[in-house]
Amino acid sequence: MAKNDISSKSSSSNTIGSILKKARIKRETSLEDISTSLNIEIENLRQIEEDNFEYFSAPVFSKGYIRSYALELGLEPELLLEKYLEQVGSDKPPNLISANRIPSLLTYPRINLNYAIITTATLLFILLVVYTLPFNQDDHIQSVSSISTPTVEIEGLSSNEFSYNDGLQLETLDSTNESNQDIAQGVEQELTSLVAEDNNTSALVGELEILESSISTQESNNSIVDIEILYLEDCWVEVYDGNNRRLLYYLGREGEEIRLEAIPPVSFLLGNYEGVKVLIDKITYFIPGDARRGDIAQFSVLNEVKE
Repeated sequence: MAKNDISSKSSSSNTIGSILKKARIKRETSLEDISTSLNIEIENLRQIEEDNFEYFSAPVFSKGYIRSYALELGLEPELLLEKYLEQVGSDKPPNLISANRIPSLLTYPRINLNYAIITTATLLFILLVVYTLPFNQDDHIQSVSSISTPTVEIEGLSSNEFSYNDGLQLETLDSTNESNQDIAQGVEQELTSLVAEDNNTSALVGELEILESSISTQESNNSIVDIEILYLEDCWVEVYDGNNRRLLYYLGREGEEIRLEAIPPVSFLLGNYEGVKVLIDKITYFIPGDARRGDIAQFSVLNEVKE
């Protein structure tokens, strides 16, 4: 019993929280001083010293605070982060689907197998009939239309029997041809005028489209804003522009700088509320207070920039 107590005490004294707390006490520094120096809430530091990593919404915040805390106390952050993985076990999100909740296929009865096969075959037969019926109707229509009308030839009639009607038929054909030519010329003139009007309309529409595209291009170029993101701490940042394009999806480290060009309105999602400094067209943008939800902040930036 005594050996178990000794081992538990030794293991608890080697946790991340105990190491950081001992180093802070050795330097005679209070939590308030560390909080002010790192710009981190004192409650977050207290939870780190108590090894209560479940207090934070994501492992990235725990590791970020451990890194900053270790650097402030002059410790090796990488060693503490390795110990964090050993202590927590894994920083991957848990599997939300348990294997015990997946029912086995062997538990389902097989008495309805024949019924399922018969039903499936019946449905396939109905679909096949419905699918082939239009093709059969088309073939029938084509076969009916392909039957040619029989021609009757009249033989044994001499040319003398039609001599009376030859002159009348020729005059009628000549007058009909002249009227048809006049109608054709009129139709041709109308078509020519319509084609000319259509060409003029197409040219006008093309000019309007070119003018509209140039205006929209100029407006889009004028509305582009320059964005600078300065990482004060380790922070996860997502940025979307006005066209709903994701411009940034990145976990930045302290001291990094990222520059972007975006069409407003620009939407930001910060994993650490105080982790970055945002500049819009070289002007500092102050994050609204109502954009914060815990350590996370979400807000949008329009054309105007508040100094």
